This record gives sequence, C-alpha cells and structure tokens, in this order.
Amino acid sequence: MKFLRPITFTIFTISSISFAQAFETKTGVIQSLQVFGENNFAFRIRLEGVSEMCSLGENWAYVESTDSNYQTKVSVLMSAFAMGAPITVYTEASSRNHCHLDSITNVTR
Repeated sequence: MKFLRPITFTIFTISSISFAQAFETKTGVIQSLQVFGENNFAFRIRLEGVSEMCSLGENWAYVESTDSNYQTKVSVLMSAFAMGAPITVYTEASSRNHCHLDSITNVTR
C-alpha cells in the first residue's frame, strides 16, 4: 500500500490547485442585498470596497434558489448584513456569465 501514497498525494494536490484556480476569496461588509425571482440570480449581494466579485468584473454575486443549502446561505448573509459583520465568501465566474457565490467561509463579529 505504500505505492498508493504518492498517487493519493498527487491527486489531492491537483484537486487543490484546481479549486484554488476556480474560486476567488472576497472579504468585506455587505453593502446591499437584492432579491429577484427564481432563475434570475435570486439573491444578490454587494460588498463594500469590493469592485470585482469574480474574474468577470461584476460588483455583485448571486446565490440561486436551486443552489445547495440556499436557505442557510441566505439566512447567514441576511444576518451578517443586519449586524454589519464582515464576511468571507468564495465566488466563481459561472457559466451564466455572472459571479456565483459558492460558499461563506467566515462571518466575524
């Protein structure tokens, strides 16, 4: 089984590099929230002082109502907005040509 260790490490390293290239980390206080209809980038945020939420250059990122854990993400984002608490999120340029908010990694208060 010792010969599998280098293979496992290599696969883990490659997947970590892919994750790092696909997602961008953004940190700030939520400046605004917007709510739209389903399949219309339903819940959007803007962060104070962040001019680009992903490589597409947009100043907003969305969570779609069909995303995994949508209700929890929206709840955390609304709470952070109400508290004025800084958050850290991972965003990505989506296939729909907008900045998709994939996950929330930190809310500080």
